[in-house]
Amino acid sequence: MRSGSSNCPIRFTKCHRGRSFPGEGLGDINLNGATRRDEACDLRGDVVQPADIVRENLLIYAKRPEDSLLCREVLRPAGVWLERYTNVHLTEAVFALIKADMGVACLANWAIVPQIESGDFVARRIGRGGWKRTWWAATWPEREAGPLVGAFVKCLQHSMKQPS
Repeated sequence: MRSGSSNCPIRFTKCHRGRSFPGEGLGDINLNGATRRDEACDLRGDVVQPADIVRENLLIYAKRPEDSLLCREVLRPAGVWLERYTNVHLTEAVFALIKADMGVACLANWAIVPQIESGDFVARRIGRGGWKRTWWAATWPEREAGPLVGAFVKCLQHSMKQPS
């Protein structure tokens, strides 16, 4: 492919509920509300409802709440909206803010396992059925990407199938 070419063949793949669509899908990840162990905030019990989340300072990666999937897919359909939020770009900073009792966040299970195991964080399922997000992979077509990219995607698929 020539530099500057607008003809970039990128393959998007998706796996949804165990069914793969064009190519190899990565799978779904479970997301949880994360809070400090001492539960100083309102996120108590095993399940957190949208109304519980909006009473806290929500730590989000998106620049605006309107761009946050949690806000669009969970809060808005429930008819509630954020009272306070802080835009944070680094996961390490999110962890530090949670530990400092300066907010709560919605994070993937795999991202917070060490903090849960150490006793620093508590994870709460969002809604009765939980909230899942589907991960996609964007790769060059297999013949152009080469075997290493394919092996990497297979490794990700295997990792995501592990119980969290």
